[in-house]
Amino acid sequence: MLVQETTALRSAGDVDGALFKAIVDAVVDAIVVIDVEGRICMANPATEQLFGYPAEDLVGENVAVLMPEPYHSEHDGYLRDYLETGRRKIIGIGREVSGRRHDGSTFPMYLSVAPVNLDDRHYFAGIIHDLSAQKETEEALRQSRRSLNTLMSNVPGMVYRCRNNHDWTMEFVSQGAVELTGYRPDELVGEDAVIYADLIHREDRDALWDEVQAAIEERRAFELTYRIRTATGEEKWVWEQGQGVYSEDGNLAALEGLILDISERRQTESALRALAGSTVLGNDDGFVTRCVRELARTYDAQYAFVGVFANTDRRSIRTLASWAGEGFGENFTYALAGTPCEEVLNRQAEIIPRNAAILYPRDKLLRQMGVESYFGTPLVDSSGATIGLVSVMDTRPKQPNFWTQPILGVFANRIALELERQRAEERLRQSEAYMRLTLENAPIGIASADLDGRLIDVNPAYANLLDYPRNELVGMWLADITHPEDREETRRHFEALVRGDILSYELQKRFLRRDGGVIYARARAGLVRDASGRPVRVVSEVEDETERLRSAQEIQRMRTYLENIIDSMPSVLVGVDAGGRVTEWNRSAERSTGITPSDAVGRDFPTVFPELSGQMANVTEAIRRHESIHTERMPMKSDGETRYAQVIVYPLLANGAVGAVIRMEDITERIRMEQMMVQTEKMLSLGGLAAGMAHEINNPLSIVLQSAQNVLRRISEDLPINRATAVEMGVDLHAMRRYLDARGVTEFLTGIQEAGSRATRIVADMLAFSRHSASQLTPNPLDEMLETVIRLAGSDYDLKKKYDFRQIEIVRDYDTGLGEVCCDRTQIEQVFLNLIKNAAHAMADAGTPPPRRIRLGTRREDGYACIEIEDNGPGMDEATRERAFDPFFTTKEVGAGTGLGLSVSYFIITEQHKGSIDVATREGKGCCFTIRLPISGAS
Repeated sequence: MLVQETTALRSAGDVDGALFKAIVDAVVDAIVVIDVEGRICMANPATEQLFGYPAEDLVGENVAVLMPEPYHSEHDGYLRDYLETGRRKIIGIGREVSGRRHDGSTFPMYLSVAPVNLDDRHYFAGIIHDLSAQKETEEALRQSRRSLNTLMSNVPGMVYRCRNNHDWTMEFVSQGAVELTGYRPDELVGEDAVIYADLIHREDRDALWDEVQAAIEERRAFELTYRIRTATGEEKWVWEQGQGVYSEDGNLAALEGLILDISERRQTESALRALAGSTVLGNDDGFVTRCVRELARTYDAQYAFVGVFANTDRRSIRTLASWAGEGFGENFTYALAGTPCEEVLNRQAEIIPRNAAILYPRDKLLRQMGVESYFGTPLVDSSGATIGLVSVMDTRPKQPNFWTQPILGVFANRIALELERQRAEERLRQSEAYMRLTLENAPIGIASADLDGRLIDVNPAYANLLDYPRNELVGMWLADITHPEDREETRRHFEALVRGDILSYELQKRFLRRDGGVIYARARAGLVRDASGRPVRVVSEVEDETERLRSAQEIQRMRTYLENIIDSMPSVLVGVDAGGRVTEWNRSAERSTGITPSDAVGRDFPTVFPELSGQMANVTEAIRRHESIHTERMPMKSDGETRYAQVIVYPLLANGAVGAVIRMEDITERIRMEQMMVQTEKMLSLGGLAAGMAHEINNPLSIVLQSAQNVLRRISEDLPINRATAVEMGVDLHAMRRYLDARGVTEFLTGIQEAGSRATRIVADMLAFSRHSASQLTPNPLDEMLETVIRLAGSDYDLKKKYDFRQIEIVRDYDTGLGEVCCDRTQIEQVFLNLIKNAAHAMADAGTPPPRRIRLGTRREDGYACIEIEDNGPGMDEATRERAFDPFFTTKEVGAGTGLGLSVSYFIITEQHKGSIDVATREGKGCCFTIRLPISGAS
């Protein structure tokens, strides 16, 4: 059975089953088709690759084998619930779920399920897209951004990148901007951002500008100390070190650097600026070494060193530079316990003029070096954290003076700043390396091109996207890898970007791969400018959208398919949200109201469909109860006619959306058919009763006729036995006959015979008319059939309406030369009787004044026998005439007719006898029905 279903699925709706199989086998997403029991009927090769099952092993298995808990246990319940109630939890709704492979592992996937009906069977088709790679890429990107943000957040002070203009327009600032300036990074970057130049003290702006421009001219780094005004109005002294960033063509692209808050140390530096001048020895790798030498020279000391903590436990220091006697010594690691350096690192400057080794007996190094005097101060970074110390020692006692500690502090501050700068630069280098690594590993293609459209550099993703080696792409023109039909549009946008007409552009375009294949991608491009604002290159991002577009097209195809199904339904379908606004409007709704979907969607439902406005209470109740609500036989007025509708409200509760679907079906015909069936059963019962009564009447009627006949025979003088009996009894038979004639007895007996014979003919006609037999065409005289129908109609009367067919004048206009016509006598007599009785009833109901007349005419016309049944009754208006033969259409009051008489007559004449029937009428002037029957019978 499953094999038959699978074969049917593969061939359904497709002339070539092989084409269907080829398409399904080529789809990169898994496709699984299941029956209503949840058994797998079909699985494509992508399903095998994704789940690790051979397709033949999956067929017949319940689809829950591909699902982990809780989906595994709940799946069959979803199907049963949908088939029983129509509620959609997973059917027709795409969502992210988990799948289970053959080896038991799970993975994220996007599942779309749609119901499919084929040969009155229900199936469900599921399309499964593996989201594993996408989820891994998203997580890697989040980790990359998190690491970069953490790195930049740990850089002390404010790292920046800005343009070389008088506003110092910032393109990037680190999170340290908040502590330094009081402004968030987003408040300092952008077109409407706070201008950094406005924060600089007015007296310092010109000198700062001149120094930076001189450094740019000389292609060197610059170092600045100036004042700024923070967001709170506080004045701070800052130290800035930066340099120009140049493009490959040598033009200045931007300025980058670090700005630190030095307000706390500024007071000491200002007081001793002259002495500190000797410490400004540069900012290269030898700066700390030269500072150590200058310290020894300044204090005329034998030893000097700069050290930082050797490890995180802060129990020892490691020297960065040391001076011993006449030259630099080897760096060493120095345990802090019991040493003057331990006191210094407790953030207390230590000045020991003499007996240093004696005061710290645990310090073996002091004794070995013969140290007598010791000056030391901590190295404190811009955040206030102690990072190391500066020490000056001598073998001679040294008496400190007023400048001893301040000068040592100046050196310590300068060295701390340098160390902080070096660390910041290292972090920046690491950040740049990380950013480059991120670029190299970016999942989307990134490329830069010159202003003519020639590629300068591409990342691996860009090269992989187009299946080119990176070195081959460099130097190619953008037009070379653009689809010919998209080149002109790309060129226009590229040139507009270079001219500055637009800031960026985004295009959905086609690219050419190395093998000539075409991919659909979204390309975003922006212009890179140098410090002077001149464009230098174009950077673009390219993201492959081939699969997304294919998926979107497939989704659109399925959406269109579903919309076509909805629109093709004869029932009115309207979707509404919880507030009663229309969300869906099918064609049946449009035909019913005359309002198009575009005009209906978004409007209040009662406004566009007032006939169903009362259903809004059911919408609210259905949503609240989570079950559908039915309204049976709701009456509606349409063109003055009462029609009936069945209305069902289905709640929609999915993906956070709340609403309902209102389905209305016109059941007028069904109700009329039910009424007709009741009427038919009643008529069949009455017909059976009439037939039975006719049989029962025949028996006594035969006795009456036979008895009347025998009486007349036995008073006749012509029979010898009558004469003999009369002589025997002494009766004058002739005299008795004269007596009976004189008294009218003979006439009474004759009347009994005539009335009995007439009754016999009526009963015979009723029996013949009520007899059901197979349709058979036989030659029949039309005038005889019409006379039979007249006799039947003559028994039709209603005392309540004072109606009696016998009071109607029948005018016969028969063509005596017409001959017989091949027809089914019973059916044609039914048509004649229906037309004659309709005419009689119409005249009675309308109160047509006497004489009431029905003309019956027959004639030959071009191989047809024409029968005309004409009355002088009320006639019909044009609207009634146009619908006269419509099923269930009647002008009689409810219960007086089924509206099927003329439609059945039309069917008998046109379908069973291949003839025609039409009506000519004028209101108040009567009707004339004309029937044409082939004289030779229906072919």
